[in-house]
Amino acid sequence: MLFAQVPLIFLQKLPKFGPYSETEAMFFFDVDRRINGIERSMLEYSKIWGWDRGKVTRFIKFIKNISECNELSFSIKPTPQKENTDSAKNAHINQFKNNSLQTQSSNESALTKHKTDTLLIERERENMFAQFWEAYPKKKSKPAALKSWMKLKPTPECFSEIMSALDLQKQHNDWIKSGGQFIPYPNNWINNKSWEDKQPTTIVPATSATTHRSRLEEMKEQGLL
Repeated sequence: MLFAQVPLIFLQKLPKFGPYSETEAMFFFDVDRRINGIERSMLEYSKIWGWDRGKVTRFIKFIKNISECNELSFSIKPTPQKENTDSAKNAHINQFKNNSLQTQSSNESALTKHKTDTLLIERERENMFAQFWEAYPKKKSKPAALKSWMKLKPTPECFSEIMSALDLQKQHNDWIKSGGQFIPYPNNWINNKSWEDKQPTTIVPATSATTHRSRLEEMKEQGLL
């Protein structure tokens, strides 16, 4: 048997006031017999289909013949229910909110990590500056020096170069003579990147520096200074 699957909503599309096509009439008749379990009179079908009784009689006889031969039957397919628009809309909104919250949470986590990393780096640079300040012989204008240092943003490698160069320059005659009055201010030394200058070749011997300091201490003890 051949089945023609037809949506149930097709019943609502049948003409209310004939005439029916042969396909529509066949569908209507098959629904009456198989779904409703009835068979109307020729007069009723004639009025519904908009046909004369002779045509109705011949057509129903034809339908019964092909039904007996199992050639064709209609299979009614339930009309699919429409999705609840409000529910679908709310589901989409909730999904969007969830995605937004997840994105916001991810962004906040990334921002928090960035702030934490930045804070750690700043503290490391402040510790570097504390070591630099301790080693620098002229302790003048510390806030300005700190500002220049933080603006420089030295890396550990750069800090190592700075401290090595500072150790050498501290031994130069220009930095020792006249009580160190020619030592540049620390903020100027940082701004000018003086650690990149050519390192001095004339180094005051440690013994001379020690002797010089001893004389100064002796003069202080004698009240000459």
